Amino acid sequence: MSAILAILLMLSGALFVPRAFAQDPADSIQSNPLAINWTYPTHTPGETFTVYVDVTGVGNLLSFQCGFYFNPTVLQVVSVSEGGFLSNNGADPILTFPGTIDNVNGEVIPFGYGLLGVDKAKTGSGHLIEVVMQINPALWPPDTSGPVLMIDLTVTDMDLCETILMDKENYDVSPPPDQVYDGTFSLSAAPAPPVAYFVTSAPPFYVDSPISFDASGSTRGWNGYDWVPIVDYAWDWGDGSPVEHTAIPTTTHTYSWTPPPDVQSFTVTLIVTDEDGRVSDPFSRTLQVQVRPSGAVIDLQSQRWRYQDPFLVPDPYFGEGLGYDCDLFRPGEWVELWAYVTYGGDPVQAQLISYEVHDNNDNIVLTGTAVSDENGWAYYYFRVPWPCDPPGPESLFGTWKAIATWEIGTHGPGIPGYDKPYAETINDTMSFKVGWGIWIVSKEECDELGNPKGDFFKSEIVYVKLGVQNDYMMARQVTLTVTLYDDLMVPINTPAMWVGTLDPGFQYITMPGIHIEKWAFVGTGTAKANAFTTLPFFNGISWCPEVTNTFIIKKSGLPPWYPDP
Repeated sequence: MSAILAILLMLSGALFVPRAFAQDPADSIQSNPLAINWTYPTHTPGETFTVYVDVTGVGNLLSFQCGFYFNPTVLQVVSVSEGGFLSNNGADPILTFPGTIDNVNGEVIPFGYGLLGVDKAKTGSGHLIEVVMQINPALWPPDTSGPVLMIDLTVTDMDLCETILMDKENYDVSPPPDQVYDGTFSLSAAPAPPVAYFVTSAPPFYVDSPISFDASGSTRGWNGYDWVPIVDYAWDWGDGSPVEHTAIPTTTHTYSWTPPPDVQSFTVTLIVTDEDGRVSDPFSRTLQVQVRPSGAVIDLQSQRWRYQDPFLVPDPYFGEGLGYDCDLFRPGEWVELWAYVTYGGDPVQAQLISYEVHDNNDNIVLTGTAVSDENGWAYYYFRVPWPCDPPGPESLFGTWKAIATWEIGTHGPGIPGYDKPYAETINDTMSFKVGWGIWIVSKEECDELGNPKGDFFKSEIVYVKLGVQNDYMMARQVTLTVTLYDDLMVPINTPAMWVGTLDPGFQYITMPGIHIEKWAFVGTGTAKANAFTTLPFFNGISWCPEVTNTFIIKKSGLPPWYPDP
């Protein structure tokens, strides 16, 4: 009596029957190896798919066990279940011996299934087990600055281990070792054009002053195997001048006109082309360019070098320009108020500058006075409060504003030819947010498809979807973690971790799944989410308070396993 065991990803040998992806008929299936050809950007890492362990021409199969190894860098196992052949697609009762999914080491310890009655033994071909897998979400996009991760991991093995077939006579009918082959598949993305993107120097933008443009954030083209360099940056400045072509991503442009008007808007459009001739879609930004103020001017700003190296580049949002806002400050953070006073563009020294700061409820927080130095700058300092009594620092979150006022004397009345007042009082207001900066707005446990779920069996995988808000005016680096605890507050498995850049605004992030170990205590589980600048081991600090949810951990619900007599 003989049987042949095959797996979807094991395609060597004529008797092995491959099973294709059921999700999308456009995915191409080849033999030895099976290739999953994603259609960019429709198919991306993070998607789930199903593979099967199959038998062909088996006789009187009564029970089996099956396990396998896989590459956990590329793949994660979501679930393992009986494939339908032994149970006659649910018509005949089976006894289940649960295995274990280890997504850290890349191993599925054998799952076993057996029929309750030798008269039900099965003959023929079909699916033994059904395995739902997920492609690692971190594989795309790969690091554009170095070797392509997906190419480094092109071939991914999936190897059977401890797989045994037993017929109704309790004979082992497993195929001999030389009939069990490694299954492989390759990961690739179809060719894609480059993506244009650029940023500018910080506003305000003035007539006859060069504005810096940086398109180094553009994405290179993809030829299906590797990145293709961008060779042309085409800039349309929106002012009627010819399109400018550059071979490097940085350039400058100056807008000029004779007032009036004092303010004009210009839409700048960038198109990039890669070395193979693929052309991006246009990317545009609209700039407001203004004439520099004349006469007496006071410009209130904040410190320029809070987040970056002051010898390289100032932070882009520090309030320069009349009425411009600066970036967020956290509770306890040091705030510098810089007032720049000029007359006709020339710095004015030894002037008394008065300051006033209002909180989010328009209460006056402080008043003060500073004297401008020889370069026309007057400085005043304070630290954002961090109240310890309820309701704590959150009570101060919102928009604050600072006002700087200057009185400048001019020619007095009664002098022939002069009609200016005796003195002129001017001010500038700068608003800024106070808050955590990065904070976790929402958190929910879910399945692999992102559907909310409040209870999980042991050996299932818990996914946590975080809603994260970035209140800064610029992108920030964030490390997100989720740790699971069982009913006795024992940490379960390794914390899920996400490291990346958050753009300003709100976005959802689904954390990598965490497998509930078989030793976890059933009852109320706890999921705790944190946001750090980087991990504490590397001197990272918390962005915001920890966010906690609870869920239910259930026993497997399968019949108890008894050892053989």
